[in-house]
Amino acid sequence: MCGYPRRTAAVGRELALKLLGKKPPEEPSSYRPLCMLDTAGKIFERIIHQRIDAVVDPLLADNQYGFRKGRSTLDAISLVVNTAKEAIAGTRWKGGAKKYCLVAALDIRNAFNSANWDCIMQALDEKNVPAYLRRLVVSYFTDRVLKYDTKNGPKEYDVTGGVPQALFSVHPVEYHVRWSSEIESSKMCQTCSVCR
Repeated sequence: MCGYPRRTAAVGRELALKLLGKKPPEEPSSYRPLCMLDTAGKIFERIIHQRIDAVVDPLLADNQYGFRKGRSTLDAISLVVNTAKEAIAGTRWKGGAKKYCLVAALDIRNAFNSANWDCIMQALDEKNVPAYLRRLVVSYFTDRVLKYDTKNGPKEYDVTGGVPQALFSVHPVEYHVRWSSEIESSKMCQTCSVCR
């Protein structure tokens, strides 16, 4: 969810709700919050993103692909195809090497907008992200408000979850940190990969 901290409202400009495609305008889920940053805000967010990424990326699970430098959708697809080829090679009888292979796809609805801030902060702490960077993330999460217009005039909504999009572009890093420990601790399979 996007929005800006009340105490640093000068950094974030007005927030608008954008109707997504041909979705019904009466449904709240049909809108995406957008906010604009001034040049200083964009430079600041880029610096913070690079610093968090430099600390976090080497610590993420090796089989985590999305939003990572040097990894692409093709790498993820190649892993899936090669794993399936290896699993079905050979025979299943008389000592054959053929195995069962399962591909499960999980789509977390509103993944960024519903991210739990406590879980993100815990994950950043577990990855030993420096305290000054964690404090910056906390400051972006604190006192966030979504402003929007209605027929009855302007309204405000306190934002209490989700990863700020557009305002703080580290959202993929924060989200990956949150799920990296889940991937690493997975005992469900020998080869478990996350391909976003």
